Amino acid sequence: MTEQLISFETAKLAKEKGFNWQTFMIWMFGCPPWEDDDYWCPAMNIWYRRERDYLCDIPYHEPWYYSPTQGHLGMWIREVHQIHVEIYCNASGWGWILTKINGTTIEEIMDDIFFDSYEKAYEVGLLRALARV
Repeated sequence: MTEQLISFETAKLAKEKGFNWQTFMIWMFGCPPWEDDDYWCPAMNIWYRRERDYLCDIPYHEPWYYSPTQGHLGMWIREVHQIHVEIYCNASGWGWILTKINGTTIEEIMDDIFFDSYEKAYEVGLLRALARV
């Protein structure tokens, strides 16, 4: 089992808000992060090759975005901006609540919007937290 990486939209917003924790995985040119040595990016119509823990055969230019796991981004938001993304489950599905580290509620999910998975609820909660930073 592997942890869920954040989406491209979340990675862009995180970088905009100052996220700079280095991760091995990155979003580049809007193409998803990859772990294999070779990777096809349909957005750029190009093959990428990775050797020895760095990217090669790729002309370096923006945009690229660090792609942490949801847990690492949640930790950064908590440590740097003092906002905790809490995920919970009820009969309607998965939801989120944003709280300050002191326990004060900042924002709650709307009663009629729940998600089918923990990961989707966490992703949306992370986006809402980043929007408040």
